[in-house]
Amino acid sequence: MCPEVAVSVLAVAKIGAVIIPLFSGYGAEAIASRLRDGEAKVLICADGFYRRGQVVPMKEMADKALVSCPSVTRVIMHRRVVREVPWTHGRDNVWEVLARRRARPRANA
Repeated sequence: MCPEVAVSVLAVAKIGAVIIPLFSGYGAEAIASRLRDGEAKVLICADGFYRRGQVVPMKEMADKALVSCPSVTRVIMHRRVVREVPWTHGRDNVWEVLARRRARPRANA
C-alpha cells in the first residue's frame, strides 16, 4: 500500500472507469483471467514491494499475466522499490514521469 494506490483509485473513479482490484498473492493466470474477464485496457502496478524483507517482483508477474491479455495496451508502473525491471516499449510507462508530464501549474488564488 502506498499513496499512489489511493490516487489511482480516485482518478479511475473520477473518469467513470471500472476498477478491478488484484491481490499481490494471485498468480499470473489468476491475474490474467480477471483482466480478460473485465476487458481491461490499463494495468497500474509497482515495480515490486517488500514482504518479510524480500522484494516481491510485481512487474514481472504483471508481464507474465499480460502475455494472454490482448486488451491491456498500457501499463503504468510506480517505482516503489526502485529497481531494474523488464520493459515493453510502447506499452509500459513510469508513474512519476506521467505525473510530471500531466502536472499543470496552479492558477493564482
